[in-house]
Parts: sequence; structure tokens; C-alpha cells
Amino acid sequence: MGPAGPTGPLPALSFVSATSAQTTASTTFVSIPDMSLTPGAGDYLVHLSVQVDGADTGANDHAVVAIYLNGVLVTGTERRVFLPRDRFGAVSTQAHLTGLGPTDTVEGRWRAIVGSTLTINDRNLSAIEVN
Repeated sequence: MGPAGPTGPLPALSFVSATSAQTTASTTFVSIPDMSLTPGAGDYLVHLSVQVDGADTGANDHAVVAIYLNGVLVTGTERRVFLPRDRFGAVSTQAHLTGLGPTDTVEGRWRAIVGSTLTINDRNLSAIEVN
């Protein structure tokens, strides 16, 4: 737990943020650069939020993001965003992860649907300790 608040200890917060543009056309999940953290032992609410841009080809693109724990997909966290003709979209997902150990790693990953080339810009990953 974090420092004391008005009604007791504040929950611990782990947070990473990045804005550098990254591109993928991978149809299998790959790590989102700078979206990894090791929050410590405990139970956490994890939230991943990203802005994805489609390619400048005039095609419709699709992106999928998900949360991974120790290299394994967290079931139910895959979220898909449709990017019509050179547009961008925001997509987020979250998970309640219990029983994390002190070295467990949480990360955001993403993939394209066949034929899509995607760019990711603003992104955040946070883990808030819960009881």
C-alpha cells in the first residue's frame, strides 16, 4: 500500500506512459514499446489505453490490443478497434489480476488484422493495488 490518506493507506499505483510513434503490421501479438511494468506482490486492477492510427493507404484497418501477464494473454482482455480510411481510434482494456508475485510482469501487446499497418502513439498502462 501507498502512503496514508484521509481514510487510511492509499493504494499503490504503478504507471507507464509513452508518446513515441511505433508501427506494426504483425498479425501475432507483439509487445507495445514502453508498456511493461512490475507492480509488486498483490492484487491489481490493470488498465491499458492506446491511440492507434491506420495506414495512409485508404484501406480500412483493424487493431487488437490485450493485457499479458508473464508472457501469457489475460483471458477476456482482447479489444479490437476498427479504423476506417486513415483515421485513428482509442481503445482500452482492463483486468483484475490477483495473486501477483514480486517479479510478475504486466504488459500491453497489440497486433494488426491481416493487411493492416498500424501506428501507435499515446499510450498508458497502469496497475492500481486493490484489496
